[in-house]
Parts: sequence; structure tokens; C-alpha cells
Amino acid sequence: MRLPATILCTTLVSAFALAGCGGSGGTALNTAIKPVAFASGAVVAHALPARYTCDGKNIAPPLDWGKVPAGTGELVLTAVGFTPTATHGYAVSVEWAVAGVDPSLHHIAAGELPRGAHLGVASDGKRRYSICPRRGVAEHYQFMLLAVPRSLKIARGFDGLEIFVALSKRNTEVSAVGQGAFAAIYKRR
Repeated sequence: MRLPATILCTTLVSAFALAGCGGSGGTALNTAIKPVAFASGAVVAHALPARYTCDGKNIAPPLDWGKVPAGTGELVLTAVGFTPTATHGYAVSVEWAVAGVDPSLHHIAAGELPRGAHLGVASDGKRRYSICPRRGVAEHYQFMLLAVPRSLKIARGFDGLEIFVALSKRNTEVSAVGQGAFAAIYKRR
């Protein structure tokens, strides 16, 4: 099944809410997603600098993270956009998705794609990083790190939104074993 490029925020919020909850024992499925420290020194007080948008160089900000859980085979990094809708909700889109990041890494420089990593397809159908909201609209972004279990391998050409939603769910065969996130806001003038 292919998920639409834009989904309602409530669906994604449900995935976030479930992601950190533990489950009852007796199952071989992953029931707890461990927290991973994840941040960018470039994002201060949730403000995404213009340099990391289409008003600047339109490159991913530098990213830093802590220890990932044992059993992590690779990392997936995403930038998820939350665009206000006329119905006072949000449309959700993936603006950037990278898989195949070596779990022994703990830092990526601005605009860097580490060796072995590969770009996924963003909601606009392209394989690239692009933060470019409409002028005058403050758009909210959530940068996410998802630790993928060794038993899974994210294929080249993956759909960023589909993988993001699947890994964010708890208690499935494809649940992430760890995750970290930070929020950023950008408003074009």
C-alpha cells in the first residue's frame, strides 16, 4: 500500500504518541522505542536559520546525536513539515529523508550526506533536502532520527513518508528501536 504524499496531522501525532509507550510482555515484536538525544547547534530556540532553507543555501543543518540502542543496523533522518490548513489542522509532509546512515556516527556536518547513506523520496517526489514554505507562513518542522533494527534494510529509492510512518509505529515488525527529535520553525518573509 502506498501512503499519500500528505496525511492529516492527527494520524502522525498518533504515531508519535505511541512511539514511546511500552507494551505488555509476551511478544517478539519491538514494544519500546528508546529515546536518543538529537539536536542541531544551528537551531536555537526552535528557530531554523534562513541558511538551511530556500532563502539561503537550502542544505540540511548540522546534526548531532547520542548513543543509539544496541541492535541498530542503520539510521534514518527526516525533516517533517507541518503546514497549517484552512480547517485549523496541519498537513504533514516529508521534506527530506536519508537512510543508510552508519549507527556508529554521532554527527553530520551541514549539507553532508555520509558515505553509504542514500536519499529517499520526499513528499514533493524529489530526492533532496528542501525547506521552502510559502511566503508569510510560519511552518513547523520536526527533525527526526529513527534507529532501524538490524533485521531491516531500507532500500534505495524509499518513500520518505511511508518509511517514517512505519518506523514510528510501536509494536510492529518494522518499529524503530530508538528515536530522537527536535522542533524548528521557519517563516519566509
